[in-house]
Amino acid sequence: MRITLESDYALRILDCLASHGEVVDAQTLSEETSVTTRFTIKILHKLLHGDLVRSVKGARGGYLLNRSPEDITLR
Repeated sequence: MRITLESDYALRILDCLASHGEVVDAQTLSEETSVTTRFTIKILHKLLHGDLVRSVKGARGGYLLNRSPEDITLR
């Protein structure tokens, strides 16, 4: 199976969110996944619309998984 680079990055971001288990800002996700901040934000936007992550607004805002990691599959 072949996946696109964007899909690979999305999986990295989801894995990073799952390992943190709490709110993580886009800059931290970018640094920990080695994906540019601009592309990380683009991918997070798509993951938000796919209902896989949710955003938290405010000074300590960021992103977190919308479901438990066990409920997220590649399908």
